[in-house]
Amino acid sequence: MTVYRPPITMTMSIIHRITGGALYFGTLLVAVWLMAAASSQATFDWVNWAFGTWLGRLILFGYTWALMHHMLGGVRHLVWDTGAGLEK
Repeated sequence: MTVYRPPITMTMSIIHRITGGALYFGTLLVAVWLMAAASSQATFDWVNWAFGTWLGRLILFGYTWALMHHMLGGVRHLVWDTGAGLEK
């Protein structure tokens, strides 16, 4: 049993960093999709098929969640930079 409980700001900061890293790899998937679209119809169809499977959809859902979480975390940091919401 521990006495220390991490504050919510620390937890959210850690998650913000993790989602930032996940966005790096998700952006590679977007680049693959764009390269497939530029190369040939068969390659594009194959990539669309791969993204349409349950695993592909799960990965795309995770990418979307990471993107939204990271964006909203950035907005929260901008609001905190103004000093709003930090009064006691």
